[in-house]
Amino acid sequence: MVAALAVFCVAAQAADPAQAKKGHVLSLGGQGKGGGKLLTRNELRECLAQEVRVKAMSEEAVTLQRAIDTDKSEIAKHAEELKLALETLDRTSKEAVDAFNAKGAEQERRIDAYNERLPAFNAKVEAMQGERAAFVTNCADRPYDEGDYFAIKRGK
Repeated sequence: MVAALAVFCVAAQAADPAQAKKGHVLSLGGQGKGGGKLLTRNELRECLAQEVRVKAMSEEAVTLQRAIDTDKSEIAKHAEELKLALETLDRTSKEAVDAFNAKGAEQERRIDAYNERLPAFNAKVEAMQGERAAFVTNCADRPYDEGDYFAIKRGK
């Protein structure tokens, strides 16, 4: 899943040399050679917006993954502490047993909170992967006119 969360990068690359002679033609950095019908200005505008959404979703997923990893580490750390505390627990002392049980209950709350976050995280990752797949299908490797790109950036 970490591979799926890698930050999405887009590199402009030359497309079909025959089209390049007509004007400077680029593609939105897919993995293959640029091909297919030239994107219209509106299609390019949509692709650029989709590219921004994919990048934002990917960055959000990476941030959430880090938080989940931190929570998981904390849970493991507290589990080890509980294990060590159990070995030295004075089972004849009601106060010691109650204190240990309270720590155990707190650990259960941590685990429950962690488990409650996972479905939402997984849904965000799946949405990001779907958006990225749509971008790759509809936009990546599709050639566009550089003039259209700059017109969009100027707000036209």
